[in-house]
Amino acid sequence: MTLRVASEAVVSELVRGGLEELLSPAGSTRYDERISSYFSLTAQKKPFCFVHPKTTAKVALILKTLLANPDARFAIRSGGHVMWGASNIDDSICIDLGVHMNYTSVDKEKGIVSIQPGARWREVYKSLELHNVAGLLTGVGISWYIPRVGFCGDQLVKAEVVLADGRVVHANQNNEHADLWRALEGASAGNFGIVTRFDVRALSDDGLWGGMLLSEATAERSADHVATMRRFTDDSERFPDSSYIVLWNYEPSRFRDIVITSFLANTKGVENPPELKQLCDIPTIARDLKQTNMHDFALAMDQPQGTHNFWHTTTFLSDERIMAKAVELHAAAVAQIRAISKMGQFSSLCLFQSLPSHYGRLGDERGGNVMGLDRALKGRNAIMLLLSVNVGGDEEDSVRAVGLEATRESLRGVDAFARSVDGFVDWTYLNYADCSQDPLRSLLDPEEVKRTALKYDPTGVFQTRAPGGFKISAV
Repeated sequence: MTLRVASEAVVSELVRGGLEELLSPAGSTRYDERISSYFSLTAQKKPFCFVHPKTTAKVALILKTLLANPDARFAIRSGGHVMWGASNIDDSICIDLGVHMNYTSVDKEKGIVSIQPGARWREVYKSLELHNVAGLLTGVGISWYIPRVGFCGDQLVKAEVVLADGRVVHANQNNEHADLWRALEGASAGNFGIVTRFDVRALSDDGLWGGMLLSEATAERSADHVATMRRFTDDSERFPDSSYIVLWNYEPSRFRDIVITSFLANTKGVENPPELKQLCDIPTIARDLKQTNMHDFALAMDQPQGTHNFWHTTTFLSDERIMAKAVELHAAAVAQIRAISKMGQFSSLCLFQSLPSHYGRLGDERGGNVMGLDRALKGRNAIMLLLSVNVGGDEEDSVRAVGLEATRESLRGVDAFARSVDGFVDWTYLNYADCSQDPLRSLLDPEEVKRTALKYDPTGVFQTRAPGGFKISAV
């Protein structure tokens, strides 16, 4: 049975089960809207049909109906932000949680924020402002609060998960599903089931000061920024309320050449804190620093949508030489793409984020996770690199091909140089990783995660019939 025939049979069963109102078949208005809502053109695959559950019970029913057909395949979409299309699928069924299951609620007495998986960050932050809550943290992600509380995944209190057999379990640190709770913090939920609610710790809104700095990418300014990032990373543990990222950005629609952009924040609302003085003292061509909030800050950092996006990431020790090599290789990649682009519809970035050793310890203090960062760093401070190329849809296929290969070649060059100076760190951040990378290999104990996946999905449904995402069985 072909995928399309199997998908047609599943849709017929869903209609017979009274779920027709939740379906968006190809050709419908909502189908086209959901396709175009994917952040990256690379992720805009063409499923046979979308199905939009409204409740956890409907998710379980849809999943059981799907799995009754042994030839059916499916994808799971929450926000749909994975650049290479892990949350979409061609010719099969896409379970789309973003239409109805996107509600956010706050229990201020318990200090818990409950988020359905289809919620987008900007809307969630907007909801939290009404409750004077700032620190919504979920997924194994990075926020401005990471120097104080650790990775977003470390804030997970409880997860509601629909398993392959239709059961709904609630995993937390202290119940019989503690192994699942731990695995969800770093090993990608798509290996175990469909998460339909996250309960996470909230932080009080103590104010937020920060914004953007823009500098020319001259040799002198680049050296200033590289040195400042290295010093800040090595001193980060002393300043848990401040953080920043810096990126070398090529965006011809705005600037003729590469520029250096920094985004910085103090999560206590302190203006011009001394730990950010060295950064703020670097000469700029534009700056926008002010009292703000998480919602507006998230909007200011939005990347342009509607392009083919290629993201790759690596990690290395806090070393100015390695950062400088990454900046050099990024500039070479930009020149390579510019040479063949007839329309100039592409952009790129070379982004650095601090990864000091205490981030791993903060996770351990909150019950631990499977990420393996503490083991990889071994008490050392590191930098995480994101290399990205974004190519417009009107560019020729050859530009996309060169953009993808140039990004991968730059990454290989950075890794090779880092190894040559004993600065390579064998740890890959899942949220930035390309499909050609293997972030689950650097988990603390991949075999433990495999056992957890087998326990909750003994027939391997999420390993074989939901092909999107990184699969623990492939490690």
